[in-house]
Amino acid sequence: MLLGVISLLLSQTTLFISEICVPSSLFTSRFYICSESDYQDLLRNTDANQTALDKNMFGGQRLHVCGEGHEPFVSYEGLEQLHRFLFILGITHVLYNFVTVVLSMIKIYSWRKWETLAGPIAAEELKARRTKVMRRQSTFVFNNASHPWSKNKILIWMLCFLRQFKGSIIRSDYLALRLGFVTYHKLPHSYDFHKYMVRSMEDYCNGTIGISWPLWAYAIVCVLINVHGISTTY
Repeated sequence: MLLGVISLLLSQTTLFISEICVPSSLFTSRFYICSESDYQDLLRNTDANQTALDKNMFGGQRLHVCGEGHEPFVSYEGLEQLHRFLFILGITHVLYNFVTVVLSMIKIYSWRKWETLAGPIAAEELKARRTKVMRRQSTFVFNNASHPWSKNKILIWMLCFLRQFKGSIIRSDYLALRLGFVTYHKLPHSYDFHKYMVRSMEDYCNGTIGISWPLWAYAIVCVLINVHGISTTY
């Protein structure tokens, strides 16, 4: 939504921004985005198309031309390129978020069959509750901490990353997590733990697929200081 608002404001103020003129001396200082030789090459390559660039798409109206000793702060062509960049950025963000949510839903909804199986055995869990809980939770911890890579933070991260594509959670793990959750919160064994997992996934996605204000501020700062002679990395 934020990208849409920025794109709308940019489309309505493009002509106004392109008419803002600044002294040419500003572009001869150290604050430029490319070297002088690259800029001269760009001017030579665009001379042939200058006549076409002087007219915009609004009924052939001629663009504003700054007086002698002044240049546009941002050219009309530059604003158009920025507009296209925002559009591509928005599409990419939506597609990545869509893929993330779909893969998460596929993974979580594949556990639904285990929740269905947990219902009929609820009565058995009540019989030897304490013994069952300790045995199953101990098995769960042992299976997930017995791998040799579990002692190294980097290797365990790589292992978890690879496991997410296949067999990250097995039936015994799910049942152990469910039993521990139900026991700790003193819920009935008929509690729909899978429904709780779905709600948790929705809350988690709301906080991860968005772009926070600190990240926006960081991106803007990187764009502003990305001048010739300074290397910035996003």
